[in-house]
Amino acid sequence: MNPSVIEKAREETRDWFQFASHEKGMLDDGEKRLLDSWVSLATESPRFGLHISPGDDRMVRELLNRSEKEALAYEAVAQIAAIKLENAQPLDIELQRWVVRHLKGEQRRPRKRGRRALATSWRDLWIATFVLRLTEPPFDFAITRNEATSRSVSASDVVSEIASEFGIRLSSKRISEIAQKFPRKRTD
Repeated sequence: MNPSVIEKAREETRDWFQFASHEKGMLDDGEKRLLDSWVSLATESPRFGLHISPGDDRMVRELLNRSEKEALAYEAVAQIAAIKLENAQPLDIELQRWVVRHLKGEQRRPRKRGRRALATSWRDLWIATFVLRLTEPPFDFAITRNEATSRSVSASDVVSEIASEFGIRLSSKRISEIAQKFPRKRTD
């Protein structure tokens, strides 16, 4: 792997962590900051190459999946739907179904869980997003290092290294496990 590509990956990952941890609070466990972050990311234009838009709405899909079990995700979905409806933006079919269930009273707000569990699960979502972004052009890293190939650095290595700069101490192996829990963007 070209050293300049590795350095560029480190720089972009550092930028993503900077954005996530300081500006938007996505790695913070303050519920209000997390909620505001998710809503703004799902309703505003993408930044730092994190492609979150109606055509590739991983964040909203993940919130929809979690909204049955996590109160904060439920609140985020409700706010995202309200903002989109208020601005006459189209809702994808999954969000439309959620809104209908919500309006019929079939979709109820779940009870709150402990804040640490919630913060960790959302931290993991962002870590997985960072790793998966490094598997796409222009980086094209593998998620994990494969000893049988000539690649000496993986996406998980880069994210683990930069995460440690932000006080998140996770091994490359753990980062890889986190990334593999989340769905990849469909290319078909």
